Amino acid sequence: VNGDAYGDVVVGQPGYSVIVNEEARRRGRLLVFQGNGLSAGIVPTFTYTSSMPHGCEVVSCLGDVDANGFDDLVSGDADFGTGGRVMVMLSSSATPGANYRSLVSPVSGAAMGTSVCTTDINNDGLLDVVVGAPMHSECCGKFSGAIHVFMGTATGPSFVVNTTIVGADSNGKFGNKVVCMDDVNMDGYGDVAVSEASTGKVFVYHGSADGLSDTPATTLSGPGGSRFGESVANAGDVNADGMDDLIVGAPGDDRAYIYYGEATTGINADAMLVTSAPPYGGVDQGVVVGRVGDLNNDGDEEFVVVANKVGTSNATWQGVVSIYAGVRIPTPSPTPYPTASPTNAPTPQPTAITASPTSHPTSQPSTHPTPQPTVAPTTQPTQQPSAHPTVQPTEVPTPMPTERPTTHPTPQPSVAPTPRPTDSPTPSPSPSPTAVGDTLSPSPAPSPAPTASSSTANSGA
Repeated sequence: VNGDAYGDVVVGQPGYSVIVNEEARRRGRLLVFQGNGLSAGIVPTFTYTSSMPHGCEVVSCLGDVDANGFDDLVSGDADFGTGGRVMVMLSSSATPGANYRSLVSPVSGAAMGTSVCTTDINNDGLLDVVVGAPMHSECCGKFSGAIHVFMGTATGPSFVVNTTIVGADSNGKFGNKVVCMDDVNMDGYGDVAVSEASTGKVFVYHGSADGLSDTPATTLSGPGGSRFGESVANAGDVNADGMDDLIVGAPGDDRAYIYYGEATTGINADAMLVTSAPPYGGVDQGVVVGRVGDLNNDGDEEFVVVANKVGTSNATWQGVVSIYAGVRIPTPSPTPYPTASPTNAPTPQPTAITASPTSHPTSQPSTHPTPQPTVAPTTQPTQQPSAHPTVQPTEVPTPMPTERPTTHPTPQPSVAPTPRPTDSPTPSPSPSPTAVGDTLSPSPAPSPAPTASSSTANSGA
């Protein structure tokens, strides 16, 4: 909050009292502890005390809402005046949160400030403030609830409400939790999730250039009695697909669910259960859920689920905070282009056969040949012949003879003789004459010399 490159911590003390008179009791205050990279003790460097009872129940760092390079603070005072307010504290290098801006509820009894968050809804580079008012009762019955959107300006959030969305269910307490997300559908606009815990619903609204849509893009719901939506948080990008994901607690069932962002629809209504019911029920698992970032530096963000009634009785309840690692979920269909690097393990099913072969052969042959030969031969022969000859000879001989004869002659002579005899006769006649008898016709010309084995008969003297 002071631009020194060290992270700072904001803490709320909703029960803090200034013991002067009864009216000053339990007003609450906000404390800022600035990081300095050293263990120099824990002393707050900035405090803000609410002017109304039960103030500072909701405190947070909003981000840089006035675009001056310093993160700003917020305190929700739901009991302020007649309808509640949000105190935005603009920071500078000199004093964090010194410049106050009060956003007051336009409706009495609304408990505005019960929840608050920021995101860039219209993608103008400025953060917008979304505030929950769950006790709002002007539209659809008592405590139907509402949320108000204050658009960002160059000097901080506007004092004028830009958008109001009201709940449709009497006593639904719409706006009990508001959760801002950077982008759940890859359209470049910030999105907002709103819980209506009394009815077990969570609504997701998409941002646009015109502001926040007043019609939910997705409605999530849980079973009756599960207290689904009592806790909601931006889980971050737990599956590393580039879109924020949503985590919803259902402490009545001791469960929590992850809903993934999708480029086409936004938040996918199909939940992934991340906690199973414990062997002994009623531990309020999921009463608090939250985002903690990428703790193990694997590219996937982790999240936490809290169970605050672990134990045997009120006196021994200890509570458990469980950290869950983000998990990348494989896509249901292959990508149109191959990845730059291969996967560590092959896919369980091969891809469909390609219509055309690759332009270049692989550096190593496959371990097993294909069951069927290719339709057309390759343009160039292989560098090494196959280990075994083909079962049947080719129909057409090669135009040129091989450089060396075969090791063994063919089992049968050729069907047609060679067009001319060999240049030199064999060094010795064949050991056995051919099975065929005398030739049917003499040779067209006699041999130039008689055979070496012929003899002449003497007549005697």
